[in-house]
Amino acid sequence: MKKFLYYLLVFIGLITILISLGSLISNERIWWVKILDFPRIQVLILSSMVLVLFFILKRGFGSKDLNRGQWIFILGIITSIVIQVKYLYPYTNLGEKRLKSISLAEAPEGSTFDLLVANVYLHNKKVQELIDIIDDREPDIILLMETDQWWENALQSIDDKYSYGMEYPLNNTYGMILYSKFPLFNQQIKFLTYDNVPSFHTLIELPSGKIFKFHGVHPVPPYPGEPNTTNDKEVALVKIGKMVEKTDMPGVVAGDFNDVAWTREDLFKQDDLLEDVRIGRGIYNTYSAKSIFKRWPLDYVFTTEHFAVVDILRLRDIGSDHFPLYASLSLIGE
Repeated sequence: MKKFLYYLLVFIGLITILISLGSLISNERIWWVKILDFPRIQVLILSSMVLVLFFILKRGFGSKDLNRGQWIFILGIITSIVIQVKYLYPYTNLGEKRLKSISLAEAPEGSTFDLLVANVYLHNKKVQELIDIIDDREPDIILLMETDQWWENALQSIDDKYSYGMEYPLNNTYGMILYSKFPLFNQQIKFLTYDNVPSFHTLIELPSGKIFKFHGVHPVPPYPGEPNTTNDKEVALVKIGKMVEKTDMPGVVAGDFNDVAWTREDLFKQDDLLEDVRIGRGIYNTYSAKSIFKRWPLDYVFTTEHFAVVDILRLRDIGSDHFPLYASLSLIGE
């Protein structure tokens, strides 16, 4: 039995080594390579467990000496751990914050706003769970994804609270609704890569009179069956990055990115232009709300350097496969 467990452990360890090494390959057009970016937390935990259990089993055999093959195996497991830590460390509380933190008392008057980002899941009918969160938190801006006409109708009860908005309901899981308490200008619905996958673009004016550009996006995931085998110039997030660079003003990009921000490539292909509010604050896994094992961050808020972070939270389950993401931000620059 011990020998079986030993070889099983070695097999699992070899899988984690292969996944970690494979995740270093830079090829955005092959879905099974891209998907190796996602389970970094799980691979880190598994690799660490394998390393500890390997020595426990080794001691159980009454042998402390390691042969060449076992040393190579241990080196591979340590390499796997180092690779995963390299990508995950910036998102922990030990990492350096890319965006300044600010308290409500320090924030410029009329320049702070609360943003709620939620993928509601098209077939989820627990609309009251979402309404309760909106009533509790009273966010200033709400971006909802996977909304169809049923969801738009079901949320009419909050219309009175939000005087401005955009909507594009679809039954293909790529519909979106934007609610805002603040005025919207130059609203545009664009189809960056596919004619059935919309994105929202609008100027938002805060009570202080300051204006920023908001981009709401929900690109397709890197899974088989999805039309994602595009080159860099066609990827939605890359196009968003170019739009933010071109406007040369404060900007916020939010949504379900169907990607992990610790990917080996910059999501927007614009170095240091947009920063993830999570960095230095926590990982805040938003997917999957249905599993405690299959979890990673898919929903994001990125901003230009003009913003400071008051708070960021992952909110409670709303019946979707995603948890809502809540960010309180302050526009401190021009």
